[in-house]
Amino acid sequence: MKRNPGMERQHMKKTFYVLYVIILIALFAGGGLFVLFKTPDEYSKNENRYLEKLPELSWDSVKNGEFQKKVEKALTDQLPMRDVMTGLSTSFRRFALLHDVGDVYLGKDNYYFDKKLEKDFNSKQYNKNLAMVRRFFDTSGVKDHKLMLIPSPATVLKEKLPTYAKIYDETPYVVTAKSMFSNDFVDVRPAFEAAKKGSQLYFRTDHHWTHEGAYIAYRTYIGETDRDAVDLGSMYNEVSKDFYGTMYSRALDNDAIPDSISIPKIPEGLTVTSDDKEIPLYNMDKLKEKDQYAVYFGGNDPLVTIDNYFSSKGGTLFVIKDSFANSIVPLLSYGFSKIVMVDLRYETRPMKMLLDMYKPDHVLVLYEMSNFASSTEVAKLGVKGIERS
Repeated sequence: MKRNPGMERQHMKKTFYVLYVIILIALFAGGGLFVLFKTPDEYSKNENRYLEKLPELSWDSVKNGEFQKKVEKALTDQLPMRDVMTGLSTSFRRFALLHDVGDVYLGKDNYYFDKKLEKDFNSKQYNKNLAMVRRFFDTSGVKDHKLMLIPSPATVLKEKLPTYAKIYDETPYVVTAKSMFSNDFVDVRPAFEAAKKGSQLYFRTDHHWTHEGAYIAYRTYIGETDRDAVDLGSMYNEVSKDFYGTMYSRALDNDAIPDSISIPKIPEGLTVTSDDKEIPLYNMDKLKEKDQYAVYFGGNDPLVTIDNYFSSKGGTLFVIKDSFANSIVPLLSYGFSKIVMVDLRYETRPMKMLLDMYKPDHVLVLYEMSNFASSTEVAKLGVKGIERS
């Protein structure tokens, strides 16, 4: 009988995959028992997040399914040798020609994408947050305000997704935002589409944009103001060649290729302050740690001010943001005398107090779109009776 090498390889892969599933089941069963008795881990340095712990049992949580979900998440988070097992799982799935690991797509050209499906996009919270921002703009008393929602990497780089991979459709959400904000909405998608063939707009191993993506967004925003964009094309310095970001940490793929990080030259005479203490705009010590994206400002603080005493245009820009803003604000510092950067996840003071304190001339709300849709902190903008004194 004539041998069929293709069929033999297929059979071998199927055998390996069945063996892999059996091993995983055994490890999860044993690991699940171990999790019940071990002291839970608090934090994952590799993933830069707090880990889920086993929840308290209650009838209501069981009835609504919340208990089961948290138990499943806790068992996954607290599993012994979790990072090793995740890496093995990724290798096996690649070998079996599968292109996702949990909630991560293994994309083409060594990209990793958040597997954000339509059911994962919180449209109700998204519309609620748009209404909050709209009301904030209408009542803040600030003369100029803009909303910039950064498209998720997978929605821009669709051609890098695995074949037949599904992702949420951002188009109707952009249409909703445009209809509500009109000229107050900054749409970076056309500029991204035009630039993506010749630029790396997002990190391969991380969920953030690169300096190139941030620079294109910077020019798009400045183009809608009375300021001129600074040409920073030759003013970037590469500071890291071994950045393994958040998406890599979720897949732990042995075949991953690290990203590089480049930072632009900053204006002279710049003063950066957080919690009444001067901090560096670029914290180079963070390049020695796992989360190298924290090189910008050292990470996320509740409120950061950037003073540029040599700005010819002047004015104060008030930025309400997620971590995507950290790499664009240094560019914006060229065009304003002061930038106030507020992270609603950590800032507890009322917006009215901050507006009265800093009296900004411009407001920019900047979030990655799926982050914006899941954020409950945006509600802090919906304070009744915001008026400028």
